Amino acid sequence: MSTQPRITYLIRRAQLIVYAQLTECLRDYNLTPMQYLLLSLSRRGRGLSSADLARRFAVSPQSMNEVITALQGKRLITRRRATEHRRILRISLTPAGESLLRDCDLRVDSLERSLFAALSPAEKRTLRNLLTTFIISTEPDRAPSRAKPVDSGKLKLSARAAAET
Repeated sequence: MSTQPRITYLIRRAQLIVYAQLTECLRDYNLTPMQYLLLSLSRRGRGLSSADLARRFAVSPQSMNEVITALQGKRLITRRRATEHRRILRISLTPAGESLLRDCDLRVDSLERSLFAALSPAEKRTLRNLLTTFIISTEPDRAPSRAKPVDSGKLKLSARAAAET
């Protein structure tokens, strides 16, 4: 039996620290971390559906619908019918959502600088690459038969998007 902490334990501890700090960081903007991450994913303009988002965040469609409804009520996102299927509603940012997201990003950038100040730029790249590889290797639709290290700089995901997933 190893005397080192389990990786799952360390990831959970890190998640709790980051979540608590992110919650505090976003408090002035009246956003939850989930709402911020949904806005961040919506910035890409791909028009994700509520079902896509629920799968991405591993929550029930009903829970995701509550988050989307709250953001719609704040006039930060809109839903529009998908051209390929009339029952699918695609999410997009409103101008107010884009503006709020830019402000939040500045605050979150500052938070990340603070949270990861003990890491060198090379260590941050390594952490991002390892986390990205882990995430990709555990996604059922994208998992290769044998996970290989991924250079997150070569992915279509931005660094921020990789962290948001």
